[in-house]
Amino acid sequence: GIACSYVPLKVGDFFVVRTMSGGQSGSVMSGMMNQGIIEQTASERDVFAAPRRPYVARFMSAQNVLGGVVDGVRDGVTMLTGGFAVPTRDLPLKPGDQAQFSLRRDLCRILRDQTLPDHNTVTGTVDAIEYQGSFVKIAVTGIGPGEFVVHDPEAAYFKAPVQRGDTVRVVWATADSRLLEPDFAPSTDTAVFGEH
Repeated sequence: GIACSYVPLKVGDFFVVRTMSGGQSGSVMSGMMNQGIIEQTASERDVFAAPRRPYVARFMSAQNVLGGVVDGVRDGVTMLTGGFAVPTRDLPLKPGDQAQFSLRRDLCRILRDQTLPDHNTVTGTVDAIEYQGSFVKIAVTGIGPGEFVVHDPEAAYFKAPVQRGDTVRVVWATADSRLLEPDFAPSTDTAVFGEH
């Protein structure tokens, strides 16, 4: 049989479907709805690690969403304005198109040395700091209209702590970002670098 839980939320809808066979618990399928439209269905891990659309990435509260205009594609990497390099997916993007991508908060890091990478860096101001145990949650403003958060490992933070009001550079590896399909319902809280 199938058991389904549905929770209507003020910002969207989330549902979980559990399949049961022979009395054993089976797979868990999660779904995200936006204004009554299913944005993504997948295993809970896939929804978290590989969101398909910006709405899903933001809803999971563990992803940052940025965007840019496609400059080109080279060696399996889509280059976006703003100096962003994102692994190319099977999306119909061409130079001049707007694109959004997500990156997990735990895979971003505060740049603490003087080595400046060629791409995938943003600069902002530390707005809030919350100790979470194994990591420190650092909210950074000035990167766009949406929230941008870094989950800084506890050891890295206390070795070189930042303070509210500090200007910081945030970096991430190209492989840690993911191109997103457009939301069914357009959003206004993503920074698009190089937008005309």
